Amino acid sequence: FASAQRQAALYGSVLDAMPDGIVVFGANGHAILANRAAHSVCAGSGVLLISGGRLETPDAGRQALLDRGLQAVLAGPGHAPPAPVYLA
Repeated sequence: FASAQRQAALYGSVLDAMPDGIVVFGANGHAILANRAAHSVCAGSGVLLISGGRLETPDAGRQALLDRGLQAVLAGPGHAPPAPVYLA
């Protein structure tokens, strides 16, 4: 257990050192790790937020697009959305 905690701390440190916002999702679609930049971008955007382990947007239509895109990516190769999903 201590080794897993050290590993998670190491991953967190590496991600926090990166200037780009990065969110790591588990197989269930929940955010399991987000770096400081991701939290900063989400907090300042008014479009995205990380809440309760989910990446969310206050607009229901955009949330549906976000959910479909995430589900497609989690389904694996060949299931990714055909085009980028722009939420801003």
